[in-house]
Amino acid sequence: MQTAAQMLFSAASCYHLAGYMHHDIGRLLPETRRSMLRAVELYWEAAPHFSPPATMADIPFDGTTLRGFLRLPRDVERAPCVILIGGANSNMINMHAVSDYYLERGMAALGFDGPGQGEFRARTGRPLRVQDFDRALSATADWLQQDGRIDGSRIGIYGRATGGMLAIHAAACDKRFRAVVAHPAAFDFANFFEQAFLPTLVTHRLEMCSFLGAKTLEEGSRLVREQLTLEGVADRVDFPILSVCSADDATMPASESAILRERVKGPVEIVTFPGRGHGGPSRLSLPLEADWLRKKLLA
Repeated sequence: MQTAAQMLFSAASCYHLAGYMHHDIGRLLPETRRSMLRAVELYWEAAPHFSPPATMADIPFDGTTLRGFLRLPRDVERAPCVILIGGANSNMINMHAVSDYYLERGMAALGFDGPGQGEFRARTGRPLRVQDFDRALSATADWLQQDGRIDGSRIGIYGRATGGMLAIHAAACDKRFRAVVAHPAAFDFANFFEQAFLPTLVTHRLEMCSFLGAKTLEEGSRLVREQLTLEGVADRVDFPILSVCSADDATMPASESAILRERVKGPVEIVTFPGRGHGGPSRLSLPLEADWLRKKLLA
């Protein structure tokens, strides 16, 4: 059964990859939608056979549900919990491997797709709006606090790429979140999004337009300015943040982490790796981030 779970998870990851590689301005392609839905179907087939298993967190939200996974560490009662959120082109399937780092350190992990992401976008058609994502994370915190297996007073968030900004924005509005890891952080996408015209960044712009439901590149740029900024909540960011970035990341510049530290009230720790990766090399950044969140949630 371990082998079956691994194979099913590999298949789910392939469907996810096939889906997010295709973008169109103004609509979610039918092929993309089918790939997203098939990916989560395979994930849930594998879920009971993971170690520890993944169970569905069916979280009420806006007349529908957020269907995330919850994994609990072994031999820990009322564990703290880290909510794992992906970015513009990642989803809860990508967060499964990340969850292992938190489970190994005695923390529960909940991964979910919010507005604009993965299964939720495929099922509902709803693109990203930052206020909707704030409410989605608050609904997730509500659900966790009602679950007797979780210590609802110790909730942190790991956010990958765009998810890092969304995590910070939500935590500024809902003080139940104790700490945030941004992999990496950004303060305002308008600072760098318009510069993304290099051939290697064309797909980045298309991904963001798809994420935001834009019908043109011009509308995508406008929505980025409106939705992907911490400008309006900076004075409420009073919780600890860890930003893990790469020095030459062309998609989300390391300079954004420095701007974040200058503009917000709470402490911002920055770890910068050399190279062009996004959030640093996983073999180094993921355990570092899990160690940091463990320290903050168990303090």
